Amino acid sequence: MPATATPEPLVSVVFTLMFPRGQVLTCIESWGNQQTLPREQIELIITGNGKDPVLEQQVKQALGERDQFLHVATDNEAAMYAHSAQHARGTWLLFTEAHVIAAPDTVEKLLNDVQARGLDGSCVKTLPSTDTQWAQRIEARMYEDDFKILSDECDWRKFTKRGFLLRRSAYETVGGLDARYHRYSVIPVGARLRDGGFRLGHTADAVVTHHNAKDLEETFDYAREYRRNEQLHLRNHPDIDVEGVLAEAHPDAALQKATRRAAWKSLRTWRPGSGQAAFPLLKSILPGPSPLTKTRWRYYLSRLQLALSGNNVETMYQRFQVSWQRFSDLALEELLAENSGSPSSQSAAPLGADGILLPADLPRHLLDGFYPAEAWETRRFRWTSVAASIRVDLPRNDMTVSLDVGGLLHPRRESVQLFWNGRPLKRVSGNAGHGRLAFRLKKSLFKDKQGQILSITCAPAAASEEKKDSRLLGLPVFQITFTHASKAAK
Repeated sequence: MPATATPEPLVSVVFTLMFPRGQVLTCIESWGNQQTLPREQIELIITGNGKDPVLEQQVKQALGERDQFLHVATDNEAAMYAHSAQHARGTWLLFTEAHVIAAPDTVEKLLNDVQARGLDGSCVKTLPSTDTQWAQRIEARMYEDDFKILSDECDWRKFTKRGFLLRRSAYETVGGLDARYHRYSVIPVGARLRDGGFRLGHTADAVVTHHNAKDLEETFDYAREYRRNEQLHLRNHPDIDVEGVLAEAHPDAALQKATRRAAWKSLRTWRPGSGQAAFPLLKSILPGPSPLTKTRWRYYLSRLQLALSGNNVETMYQRFQVSWQRFSDLALEELLAENSGSPSSQSAAPLGADGILLPADLPRHLLDGFYPAEAWETRRFRWTSVAASIRVDLPRNDMTVSLDVGGLLHPRRESVQLFWNGRPLKRVSGNAGHGRLAFRLKKSLFKDKQGQILSITCAPAAASEEKKDSRLLGLPVFQITFTHASKAAK
């Protein structure tokens, strides 16, 4: 008799063996034999990486004859999920984890809900945790907060590895999980599903029990991986709106050195009554702790405070949230520090055809000693500190450099000094115009490489009586104009 073709399953349940937490065999049973949906309509696809051969053998023995056990030699969980999804035969994919236990009717209720509402996917609800260890309770509380996102029908962030049913054709249409972004990769999938017009929901009566991590470090590792890969994705895919903010790189060491060098040269020429301020310049010369060092110590302090929380559950959770954010910030600063020596971090601001440079529009890594952009009377500008530098790209020529400080300039114009690649510039005599300071730039001061450094030093701006500002403010720079000497003379 001819062999009968095996009917394709309706649902492919996919997960990995990365975090079994002692629950994987119970997990297999709950998603397979214990479901009210007929077993032949469900296939389980589990991917391991060979790290625990004894457990993998037990898993293989627990699977049904139509299930699949796959192997990928990697610690990249997203790559393992993507591998499972590639081998799925079901009309629907159901993403879950090896430590998630499904209620008997979970799959059937998910299917009924998406079919009744014409959805392309839907996520489950997690039952309250019965874990007793403090690290487990913290993770459970954290996911209770996340439930507000998952249960909001208007929020597109529905892809959760705890339990997410998705039409396989929709998953394939948007390109699936991109393993380059590790566990963060679920967010771009959700964004592409949203942009593709696919409809996602939340099925409140489809429930699972999630067994949380006993080791808090596992939770912190996730924060680090998530934040780093969020930044990588934002950088590589600016066209996909994942509602994240791309962090700006810090100025490189050469730019910071130019600022300190300019401050030192100004301090050397300081004379009493000259309008300069010795102490603020001295502070600019002495390099303070790097953003990475400051962020690392903030994280260490937050972990100490968390360890001293005592038995108050609310205090413990609040301090955990602070420490989680500090660790996430540390992951970001580590990434920025790694990229600080890249060619892109040492790029220069291109000069427009009109010779105008707008500091408010420049990325942070081209500036040192400048504060975030703000506006005054509809014009955008940046305050400098008492010493600041900017890297600019322009052709070698004799020029006039003009600083437009608007109507915010404090009266001590004699304190303002400009340096080009560390060499002082002479002020142009006469009035350069209202709110402007002009300096002469000779082409002999240019260096034979892309990126010239303009440094500015000045006395602190006079404090306003109406608005107290804790920052050490120098000049409000609206724009910097470079004019060829021949044109400036006309």
